[in-house]
Amino acid sequence: MKNRTVAIFVAVSTMLVVLSTLWLQTSRKQRSEERTNRLIEKTVKERVDHLKIEKATPVDDSSAKHVGEKPSGIDAYLSKIEKIIRLERKVIRSASDNSSLEKALANRKLINQSLLFLSDVELVGSLGLKGNQELRMQATLFLSRALEWQQNPELPWILDKVGDFVGADSLSAIKDLEVRRSFAADKVELFTNLKDIYFEKGLQIEHENQSETNARLFRFANNFYKLNKREI
Repeated sequence: MKNRTVAIFVAVSTMLVVLSTLWLQTSRKQRSEERTNRLIEKTVKERVDHLKIEKATPVDDSSAKHVGEKPSGIDAYLSKIEKIIRLERKVIRSASDNSSLEKALANRKLINQSLLFLSDVELVGSLGLKGNQELRMQATLFLSRALEWQQNPELPWILDKVGDFVGADSLSAIKDLEVRRSFAADKVELFTNLKDIYFEKGLQIEHENQSETNARLFRFANNFYKLNKREI
């Protein structure tokens, strides 16, 4: 009886140690993500001033909704993304959790919605820049997780879609400097995550999308994150 009690105690103690370790690892991962996002925003904001784009003017929100009024359907999308991120961050996931997460990361509709959300400058007028920026960080994280899952059955399609988003020369049309900086950070983060894992695809995106603005963003990402180290 005594031996059995000791064995149970050891088993429970071991399980607690494992759970504690997993929790710490997850916490570190979350803190790392937050630091990375803040660093990207800060650095890109500093460097994007060097992009030779026409002088910034206040964003035209005359046709946008008042701050706080979200467009129809946006809440349902954001709710899904928030649930996916919470699921991905769970310390211990069940088989059902993993199945749900994989389905979400391979969901073409969610991928398309995320890319459209990251492209919609008018949402800044309805959500405010800070609120819009925080939500776009969640969409960027979701897309990054879809890219990082190398067994994703939709990976070739996702790579093409993210590549099209990154390569689109869309920043020049954004007149407000703060908004332009924020949207530039999304492109830098997605390009960095993509090229870090799929180097050849990253090179292809660069070579096929060499506008002046894109070239500067690609050069910044390559230098700051040493993405071309594989060429050495």
